Amino acid sequence: MALCGQTPWIQNLTIRDNIVGFQSSATDVSGGVDEPFVDAHVSEHADGHESDGHDAERYARVVQACQLLDDFEHLVAGDKTQIGERGVTLSGGQKWRVALARAAYSSAPILALDDPLSALDARVAVRVFDQLIVGFLRQRTRLVATNQLEHALNTEVNSLLVMDAQEGRLTQIAGRASGASCLDVVTALKNLGFDLPEQAVENALKTEGMGSSAVPLADAVTSVPQPKTAEGGA
Repeated sequence: MALCGQTPWIQNLTIRDNIVGFQSSATDVSGGVDEPFVDAHVSEHADGHESDGHDAERYARVVQACQLLDDFEHLVAGDKTQIGERGVTLSGGQKWRVALARAAYSSAPILALDDPLSALDARVAVRVFDQLIVGFLRQRTRLVATNQLEHALNTEVNSLLVMDAQEGRLTQIAGRASGASCLDVVTALKNLGFDLPEQAVENALKTEGMGSSAVPLADAVTSVPQPKTAEGGA
């Protein structure tokens, strides 16, 4: 199992060694990407990595999915840049993406990611979620804690566990990958007191062929009948 806590774990090593230096092999679990690796620019950064006993192609796919290539471009030594207490200081978002890359590169079949997107800007967060969490890692079990509700409507999400901290209660909601519709998820979250971003709902409705003209956004949380309260005991 690989764990990414709320404070990214960064060692006094190069970026590359922070990602690949803590496992002897990472070839037994597929990343889950359908298309073949073809990015020559990533290959350039991964060049020579295979001679160190690691999987160069896998490494390149991971750093691409974690949106690290632009960061490598702005560092003099690229992914061979020393980081940590005695190295170059990375931003919070960069540290998180390095930590995510280490978890993704590993062979761990289960990944627990505690609020992995909060330190990323909105555009990068969307790319990391789409290309890494529900892309490269789609064949592995992922437990993702987040308060960014727009991701709840992603078609690759199997299940949602909604925590009510005050009541100390967890409620499970079927995700769209489990057959629930966009409106099912929106309504279930609305019943629990959560409002999703309007644009996220609009986009999700469109993916189901239900453009905003088909179901007015204002009616999205009321067009599905409210669940009945269970009576009696089991």
